[in-house]
Amino acid sequence: MQADSQCHTSSVARLCVVFSRESSWLSAALLRSKTCRERQTLCSCVDKSQFAATFSSGRPPPDSRRGQKWLGRTQAQLATSEAAETERFDSQCSELVGSLDRFPDDRLQKVAHPSATPLLFLEHIQYQWKTLQERVPDLADLPLPPEIALQTSAKGKCGARVENWAFQSDTMRRVRMTYFYSGDGGQAYNCLVYPDTRFDVPLLGVDLICLGKDRILYVIDFQPLQMSDDYLEKYTAILAPVHEQYLDLIGSMSAKHFDEAQFFSKRMLFVRTADTDLFKAPHGRLFHALMEYLAAYHAVLERAVPDGSADARQAVQAAQDAYDVYSEQRDPAIGLFRSYFGHEWAESFTKDFLFPGSRRTDAKDEHFDVS
Repeated sequence: MQADSQCHTSSVARLCVVFSRESSWLSAALLRSKTCRERQTLCSCVDKSQFAATFSSGRPPPDSRRGQKWLGRTQAQLATSEAAETERFDSQCSELVGSLDRFPDDRLQKVAHPSATPLLFLEHIQYQWKTLQERVPDLADLPLPPEIALQTSAKGKCGARVENWAFQSDTMRRVRMTYFYSGDGGQAYNCLVYPDTRFDVPLLGVDLICLGKDRILYVIDFQPLQMSDDYLEKYTAILAPVHEQYLDLIGSMSAKHFDEAQFFSKRMLFVRTADTDLFKAPHGRLFHALMEYLAAYHAVLERAVPDGSADARQAVQAAQDAYDVYSEQRDPAIGLFRSYFGHEWAESFTKDFLFPGSRRTDAKDEHFDVS
């Protein structure tokens, strides 16, 4: 039994190493633990963090007496009431997974070590957050399960982490934001805004990706729910003068994963570049493009005429769900999430957070839905 305890302790302590840079990350590890035993052992690591580095190697501490004392205390904690532990950790969970309290500011900058690859899109997510606060005063939090709010992996040269936020308002049924970071391996910021179903307004899609150190893909679009000329003119004409400013940068989207004839407008900003100065805040041209597209989208949604009839709302919901099904089947990022975080987690993340409309089309499944 002692050997089993040492093995278990060393495995969960390795989790502590991943989160040891900041106490909140360690708390997140506690919350993601699946059993009382794991939570209690990790809790011991909080108080005895000096053992984490030693146990991360899979070997007991060189000072066996201290190691045995520590293991004894850990085993004693296993007798703690499951109900009491659950209540305490549920309380912590309610504090950690609230998107508004977790939203990136100084905190997100701590994702990367000072000597590591910087967060390239930090200013973009912060600017969009500021714009949302100014233009959508009733924006409210959509709390997320802790394993969705933050997930990490030790795979790859730098490991990886993905952090997520979700919000809603009277005019926005759902706003989701995701930041993926894997150091030199790549990083991405993704945001998708679903209008309330009283409005047949396009979705707002923002997809900023850096593969390696300088292979950058910058995509922003009003993603239409219909492809008729009248609909596109009604909702994307406002983008014409903005789009024309960047024609020298805009390229064509590959048909390998997506079809431009479905859920993409003709005024999509699609740029491939290796010039990081283009998107740096505050003067980069692509950063200004983000500002202009966001302003245009808020203007369109603010002046949209609502239709609260059951038929209209049902039609908009069906169109938004169709977009989710389309994206769930084609988005290449899903393969990346599988490679870093495993197939089971990636499947749940994709259908329950990224594209929950694809889950609604399958009545046989009953997973949580943060839509």
